[in-house]
Amino acid sequence: MDLSFLKSTRFWFVVIIALGQSVQNYASTNDFIGSLVQFITILGGGSVGIRTIDRFGEKVGENK
Repeated sequence: MDLSFLKSTRFWFVVIIALGQSVQNYASTNDFIGSLVQFITILGGGSVGIRTIDRFGEKVGENK
């Protein structure tokens, strides 16, 4: 399993954003499970977005 993404600055920004949104959600609703689901959703979606952008950049770089 490749864990090199843990060194990515963009990945840690996604973690911080997901954590902040989840804490804000928990503070307003007091729903731990809902906040945890929101954290996982933001983290997963952000990770997919980062990888998509990275792959697009690699493909554009190959065509030059």
